[in-house]
Amino acid sequence: MPLSRRSKIKWTVFLTVDVLLGAVVLFLFLIRSERDEQLALRELGTSIYPVANQIQPFELTTHDQQTFTEEDLLGQWSLIFYGFTNCPNVCPMSMAELDKFYTQLVDDNAGEIPQVIMATVDPDRDTPAEMTSYVTRFNPAFTGLTGGIEELENLASQLYVVISSDLAEGEMENAMEGDEHAGHAGMGSTEVPEGTFNHSGHISVINPEGQLYAVMRLPHLDQQIMGSYKMLLDR
Repeated sequence: MPLSRRSKIKWTVFLTVDVLLGAVVLFLFLIRSERDEQLALRELGTSIYPVANQIQPFELTTHDQQTFTEEDLLGQWSLIFYGFTNCPNVCPMSMAELDKFYTQLVDDNAGEIPQVIMATVDPDRDTPAEMTSYVTRFNPAFTGLTGGIEELENLASQLYVVISSDLAEGEMENAMEGDEHAGHAGMGSTEVPEGTFNHSGHISVINPEGQLYAVMRLPHLDQQIMGSYKMLLDR
């Protein structure tokens, strides 16, 4: 028997309410899933930025003396770490862990292979030749970036990397005075000691659209990097 006009209206209302309730349930599920995912990433030392920021123009030089710009960040994931070749501990440890992560990812064919980049905070000493020797020691597939200090700071500021080369006043005085009791010419040190840079140690994650997408905080461990990277890919 054909439905009356009133019945049709009731069914329409019921269906509309069901659809709205389904949408609300789905929305709440997605919010909870997103929250759980964010918590899981944070336990791995990774946070996703609320808004992905497009990397603005910059121009640097790779360790093999090729021009590297924001265009080279498009079409693939990139992990960028700021450091310097004379760094005594954090930089080599982080680079070694990145190598373990990268090698396992390649061996397992476990996902898109990102480009791993180390940009220097010490361009005066970290020439392309120095960067080549340092970066390829960890992995020949890695890229080292150097160039003018203004361009390095330009990219660093976009990645929220803080760089400081200041020494404590006493350290600077000692460095410049040298050792008065050395006894032989040339034995005293009049150079600023190596390893005087303080800098942020996080890894910046750039998505294939060339946007700053996430950050991986210290300490960097290969399995945590792997777990975070796979979760980011799944998103």
